[in-house]
This record gives sequence, structure tokens and C-alpha cells, in this order.
Amino acid sequence: MYEDSEEIQQISYWPSVSDLFMTLFIMALAIPIALFSLFLPTSAKSSKDLVEVARLNELIGTKDKEIQGYKHEVARLNELIGTKDKEIQGYKHEVARLNELIVTKEKGYNDKPPIIIISEGGKDGKDEYRFASGSALVSDTFKEGLRDGGFKELAKEILARNHHSIITVDTLEFIGHTDGIAVSKRGNLDSLLPSLLAGNSQDLALLSPGSNNDLGLLRALAIKEAWIDFVNTHEHATALKMINVRCYSAGQTIPEGLDPTDSRLHDPTLFKSENIKFRRIEIRLTKLH
Repeated sequence: MYEDSEEIQQISYWPSVSDLFMTLFIMALAIPIALFSLFLPTSAKSSKDLVEVARLNELIGTKDKEIQGYKHEVARLNELIGTKDKEIQGYKHEVARLNELIVTKEKGYNDKPPIIIISEGGKDGKDEYRFASGSALVSDTFKEGLRDGGFKELAKEILARNHHSIITVDTLEFIGHTDGIAVSKRGNLDSLLPSLLAGNSQDLALLSPGSNNDLGLLRALAIKEAWIDFVNTHEHATALKMINVRCYSAGQTIPEGLDPTDSRLHDPTLFKSENIKFRRIEIRLTKLH
């Protein structure tokens, strides 16, 4: 009985063992299959993702190039705009200059430069502007008076009229006037004046007038020399040197303060007497070119 029971018991283990081995076998097959199934799609997906990432990176690179192109184009257009702005500003300045020129020209029809008169009587009747009788020499006191008075006013007038490349005056005329007191010297202007006017080294003091007309011219030349000395030390010397200087003599032909219709002009003794008002230098600004 015992032996039968043991045999029966031994026989009953085999199905369990068989099941165990079967289960282990199935698991041995299932695990690789599961692992293969698990990793195969992932690898395929990763490869596909890499391709997609590469495509997207390439697309991004293309877009970056497009953006850089746009940026370069914007920079080019901004530079072009800057250039056009400069051109426009240039046109505006030119328009402003032309408008100013138009105004100046319109004023020029009625606006005449003033005539500056340097009287031998000077300011308030003082004699710092006086030439010696029959002489064209300019004393140091005379020069100082010119620098602080007539020349200073004259330079201011020139600079005010010539600015921003608009030239309204280009010539300065010095005109010498005398009274009618006869000149008793023998003149030498015919022989010495040409050398002086040619720019040769010639002392003005060596020239001697033979008439009031000669004296008027020599005095105008003396004022011209004083003017040149003044200009050479002026802060706007370059602008002032652009003005041409001409000298003339009116002698005793145009009395100061008398109207052309004044009956006294018919008096033959008018020019024979000493008259401080007649002795003067007129300075005129004009445009000849």
C-alpha cells in the first residue's frame, strides 16, 4: 500500500515539472521576442526622427540664409536711404542758397552800398585825418584813426555783403578830392607813377603832384596802402583780399555838400579858397564782375 502510494505520488510530480519547463521555455522564447519587438520599432523611429531632424535643420539653415539675405537687403536699403537723405539735404541747402541769392539780388536793385567819406577834418572836426598841405603822406595818427574808424566800418560792410559764397561787391574804389588851392610843385607822376602801379618797389613819398588832380590821386593811393596794411592784419584777411582796389582822383571838381543845381557852383572863386570839407577821400563799394 505504501509502495503504491509512493508510486502514485511520484507520478503526480511530472505534470508540474512539465508545466514548469514549458513555462520556462515559453518565457525563454518570449523574452527575446519581446525585447526584439520593443527595440526594433524604437530604432526605426529614432532613425526616422534623425532624418526628420536633419531635414528640419537643413530647412532652418535655408531660412537663416534667407533671413541673412533680408538683413543685407535692409542694410543696403537703409544705406541707400541715407545717401538719398544726404542728397535731399544738399538740395535743401542749395534751394536755401538760391532763395537767399534771389532775395539779395532783389534787394540789390534798390540797395546800394554806402559811400564812406574820410574827411580831412576827421571826427568832430579833429584833424587826425589831415594830410599836410600839398602832401599825400599818411601819418601814424592818421593810420590809427583809419583803422579804428573808416576801415573798420568798411571791412564790416564788405563781410556783411559777401557771405555764403554770395558776392555782391568785388571792387573797392578810393577817390581823392581836393580843394582849389593851387599846387606849386612840379609833378613827376608821368615818369614815376607807371612803375608804382606795376607793383615795383617805389616809395610813394617820391611822387610829387603837379596839380590838384595829381594830389587827389596820390592821396587815394596813400589810403590804398594804409588799407592793405589794415587788411593784412585783419582776422578775415582772406575774404578782404578778394576785393579789387582802384584809385581815382576827382581833384577839386566835386565839392562836398553842394547840390549839382546849387548856384554857388558857378562862382569861379569857389575852388580857389581853402575848404576843409572839399578835401576828402570817398570810398565806394561796387561790383564790376
